Amino acid sequence: MVLVSAALLIWYKANKTHSELGERTQSTPLLSVLVVYTAGNRAFQRAVVAFAEFLQSQWHCKVAVDVWQRGRMAEQGPLRWLITQTEGSDKVVIVCTQRTEAWESRAGPAPQLAVLRDHTVPASAEDVFSLALNMVEGQLQCPSTLRKYCTVHLGNRPDWKCLPSALRVCKSFSVMKDVEKLGRHLHNSSPEACCFPSVGLKPDSLNSEAAGRLRDAIHELQSSVTLSR
Repeated sequence: MVLVSAALLIWYKANKTHSELGERTQSTPLLSVLVVYTAGNRAFQRAVVAFAEFLQSQWHCKVAVDVWQRGRMAEQGPLRWLITQTEGSDKVVIVCTQRTEAWESRAGPAPQLAVLRDHTVPASAEDVFSLALNMVEGQLQCPSTLRKYCTVHLGNRPDWKCLPSALRVCKSFSVMKDVEKLGRHLHNSSPEACCFPSVGLKPDSLNSEAAGRLRDAIHELQSSVTLSR
């Protein structure tokens, strides 16, 4: 009888904790995240979409990315769409390819981008990325506003000096190495605690199907980069 009572008590506490976590997650407003990315190849774009799906399904985020809003993008144009989404977002995540280090920000699509871009990737990706860099440059004198932006690398982070100057001031994360740091940054969680329980995220998010698809997409991207060298 004592063992049964103890087992029931353990079950009750575990179930209560799980219920409280679910209630806290449901009551917490979704984090609005804008994802902007460099114009790479199809493998890179698939990895970006997998990253966006992971944020939305596992990290309690409402994600805006151009490939999910093509109708609105066509209606508003890249500049207006970017401004509207940036103003309405809690965080702006700029996802970079390994080739980003060769590009410098400038107004309008850069000549290098036209050469490097896979033409199966929408041209709007070039425009939005260049406009986003200009937007970051315009905030250089306002550190509090810059905290809204961060860069994410789907592979290894390049040398800091190799990044476009506008991105050097932003916090930088590698998905494969800094995933929990990224989660804490996005949700403004304290660095001492693990980001998942502290902000009500799914505790098994790194073992989810969405995380598996993201890892597979990154591995495919890294393989395509190796083959192209």
